[in-house]
Amino acid sequence: MSWMGFNSSPLAFDLYPFTFLTMVESLEAIFMSFFIMIGQNIARRESERRHHFDLQINLLNEREMTAMLRLMGTIAAKLEISEADQAEA
Repeated sequence: MSWMGFNSSPLAFDLYPFTFLTMVESLEAIFMSFFIMIGQNIARRESERRHHFDLQINLLNEREMTAMLRLMGTIAAKLEISEADQAEA
């Protein structure tokens, strides 16, 4: 707003269509989009690392749960617990 006010005065250097102002705003938009895209790429890489880490944790958890189920089956067999009682668990 002040740009338009100043350039409406006798000291104006960018007359009515404000071509210089348009160019400056366009350059600002280009730089802003560049920085936003860099930020999105960084966020995407971080997200991929986080998902990979979650996958590794889930695989380890699955392995541990499988071992626990085998152990529980062995304990149930030693204690002679019937299959019907084990089915619910």
